[in-house]
Amino acid sequence: MKIIFFSKEGDCGVTSNMSAISIAGILEYQMRILTLENHWCHDGIAQYLMYENRSKMVKEGEVYYLDHDFDVSLVLHFARRTKKRKTDIMTIEVIQNSLYYMPQNAYSKEVFDYEFYYNVIPRLIYLENAYEYIFIDTKNYTLNSRVLLDDADLVVVNLKQDYDEIKSFFTNYSSLAYKSLFLISDYQPNQSWTVTKIKNEFHIPKNRIIPIYHNQQFQNAILNGKVINYMYDNYTCDKTNPNYTFIREIKKATKMLVTMAQESKQSLEEQMNVNEK
Repeated sequence: MKIIFFSKEGDCGVTSNMSAISIAGILEYQMRILTLENHWCHDGIAQYLMYENRSKMVKEGEVYYLDHDFDVSLVLHFARRTKKRKTDIMTIEVIQNSLYYMPQNAYSKEVFDYEFYYNVIPRLIYLENAYEYIFIDTKNYTLNSRVLLDDADLVVVNLKQDYDEIKSFFTNYSSLAYKSLFLISDYQPNQSWTVTKIKNEFHIPKNRIIPIYHNQQFQNAILNGKVINYMYDNYTCDKTNPNYTFIREIKKATKMLVTMAQESKQSLEEQMNVNEK
């Protein structure tokens, strides 16, 4: 199942929210997830998840190559923290049997965009057979963004608590609303545009929108590449813990995502049965 984490404007917590939900999905639902970006960058998912002083659950430098029936046309991949190189798509096992990351496969934005569009996108079907969920950190300015959004099973839309930005999404991407989960990043309950007001104004079902509260400890974990440690350490915290509200909302967002994924899968299976008849 392809799940796109997306923001129209950028800098709306796409990578951080995706990282937190990935870990929550593993802890709560035993999900098997491949994470990757559709855009070239010097840091990102790898920077958040694979750094110094990682949890014991993280395996150092374990690399898996997906070379069945693949062309050798992809640019050389380089696995961070290893010296292994290969001319096929590869993934790094970050958490054993649960979380995987596909490293960047190019040395410039132009090369990455070309390779992703012509080599990775056509092979996403193969990747879906290898992984239960594919989480793609998606920027809207790349050659492949619209293709990914249209083809996605679900879209997790990351928005700021800003009316103009939210209105812009519904103006330009209204066709995606039916399969979207909305996360309001860095949520501040004392601002004028509350979740309730946003939900009512844009007719968003209550089970499709969730605030992700600002949490400084989580931000520090991002900066230090310790998101996994943070999530494992705080996942079961109680109401007296300053991280409780943030973790609670991440859990709710993950549950919403899983529910939507199950509904999407069921709908697809029903449609296939109708077509067979």
